[in-house]
Amino acid sequence: MEGNPFPDTIIADWRFLDASPRSHCRKCSKSRKYYCYSCCVPLPHLESGLPKVKLPVKVDIIKHPSETDGKSTAPHAVILAPEDVAIHTYPCIPDYDPRKVVLVFPGEHSLSLEDLTADCSERNGKGSSHDTIIRNTVGPDGLTTTDPGSGAVNGKPCSNSQQSGTTDAELLVPADGDKLSILDEHKEDTVSEAKTSDSGDAADDQLHKRSLADMTSSGDGEETLELPSKKFKMSPNLPFEKVVFIDATWNQTHNIINDERLKNLKRVELRTRNSNFWRTQEGVPKTYLSTIEAIYYFIRDLHTLFIDSEYQHEYDNLLFFFCHIYSRVQKGSQRAEKKV
Repeated sequence: MEGNPFPDTIIADWRFLDASPRSHCRKCSKSRKYYCYSCCVPLPHLESGLPKVKLPVKVDIIKHPSETDGKSTAPHAVILAPEDVAIHTYPCIPDYDPRKVVLVFPGEHSLSLEDLTADCSERNGKGSSHDTIIRNTVGPDGLTTTDPGSGAVNGKPCSNSQQSGTTDAELLVPADGDKLSILDEHKEDTVSEAKTSDSGDAADDQLHKRSLADMTSSGDGEETLELPSKKFKMSPNLPFEKVVFIDATWNQTHNIINDERLKNLKRVELRTRNSNFWRTQEGVPKTYLSTIEAIYYFIRDLHTLFIDSEYQHEYDNLLFFFCHIYSRVQKGSQRAEKKV
């Protein structure tokens, strides 16, 4: 479909969002467009039409407290994969088990997913993959940390660490950071207020109102029936159960990445890919991805390496909101150029 910057994906048709009015969040009652970036929930009148994605591993996002809620794509992951994505605001970090959790962060000692695949093959039959692959990250006392979902700081529960979609407490939204998710996302209020094309045809109205359950869009412009939800046959060779992303500017990552609760986690980095993010920043390479792009590419690579080499678009809808906003920005730029 026009506006999809990911040509090899099949993504649910987002055009019905163009006709969506602003509404109030069901949790905080603030006026929002499409979703509330503070509470990480969709607006009530859109919720039933949005796609849902099931991930093969859990995803945690650690957000720096100084970042602005409305600048991140991380809410996209929480809203579209609510069963598998959680957000924690630093210094609230769960006590992760280093045998079961990896941290996505670039560096000299970071491994690729391909490296983990090789480790699995080499050590197959010598104990569980968790015990062998990640054993070097266990502390010198031989002990591991406690429940990875506890959300504790120094043994005390974190009031602002929430599992996505499980409570009425307000979720704080991360801002994009580090090499994998460095780019700040759109100002949601600014983008959502942009007018739709004045040249929109009346014939498109029905299309805009059409339920997502009926249509999807592929990057090549074809419309197809939406793929049915898949139940995963989980691979016994997955080397971890949860992946952690850090959302902060590069300068803000120092305190987070050096936190004692993250030091023992094995670090993994993504293969180099170009970002389709629409807000260019001076001096920022094209390879710096937005948060949702980083999550999407990581999960997709994980799937093809450890679950099934034949990718069947199971996670493409993680890019649903990203593609919609990208499309609106492109249309706005085209209208502005015509006026010049």
